[in-house]
Amino acid sequence: MKFRPPDIWKVTKPKPKPTLIDLLKEHLSHGSGIDSDWSFEEDNLSVRACNSFHIMDENGYYCGWLDFCLEIPKRNLEDFGFHFTSNWDREVAEERGIDEYLEEVFANDMSIVIKEMKRGGML
Repeated sequence: MKFRPPDIWKVTKPKPKPTLIDLLKEHLSHGSGIDSDWSFEEDNLSVRACNSFHIMDENGYYCGWLDFCLEIPKRNLEDFGFHFTSNWDREVAEERGIDEYLEEVFANDMSIVIKEMKRGGML
């Protein structure tokens, strides 16, 4: 019979603090038109998070995608911005009010990310 040490002898490693990208993956919206997977690029100054919005026609059928990216400066997360990756995407979004909808969604998402970072002592 093998000796099995009691659980109190187990050493547990502290969980590493999540990174900005970890928190973005967890809290950026998905669904309600944002139906693709998020992609992320990072450099020393900022994080770029890109996705697509699934648009519908007047009959409620999906008819295309609008590609967009969030630009999130690491020094001041509240100064994030987003843009559509083509003029056509931007024009369709403005025409249908999708740009205003996404601004509101991302403002909410980023407020959650910022709260989590402050709570974790990362800001």
